[in-house]
Amino acid sequence: MNRDTGIARRTETLTSTELETCGVCHSRKAIAKNPLPGEPYLDGYLPALLEAGFYQADGQIEGEVYEYGSVLQSRMHAAGVTCSNCHEPRSAKLRAEGNALCTQCHLSVSFDVREHQHHEPCGTGAQCVNCHMPTKTYMVVDERRDQACDLSVSPSTPAPPCKAASPAVRPAKKGSA
Repeated sequence: MNRDTGIARRTETLTSTELETCGVCHSRKAIAKNPLPGEPYLDGYLPALLEAGFYQADGQIEGEVYEYGSVLQSRMHAAGVTCSNCHEPRSAKLRAEGNALCTQCHLSVSFDVREHQHHEPCGTGAQCVNCHMPTKTYMVVDERRDQACDLSVSPSTPAPPCKAASPAVRPAKKGSA
């Protein structure tokens, strides 16, 4: 754990092929050649690039890109986080509920506090993912979180108000009590 930032970081180089394994199903791609099982991902596939229609200018998802491309451009990937740090393989079930998932790597006394969240504790606005991993709905019924993690909030600027904030933490309208 980095004591200055309150964020965990891998101390050794990640040598796992996990992202390549997950990317076979969880990426927007073209097939470059008939890929063989266990072969490096980029030997058999051409992943979608950061193109208009797939991603917004700030890197957030716009079109159906699945998770691979978003994860690759994330700070969490750069820090060595893999799919299974947060998700059970093959089920996509989260390894922890609420902010406990994020505080596996982000020190709760630094991040799971009002000074960081700018929201009342226990409200939906205080949930890390509601600001740092916005949702987008696909095919009318499939709501997914942006795996690019944290492209929506720069650590050097104040957090914008979250769209998901509960009515209890939204500013009152003029004239309402």
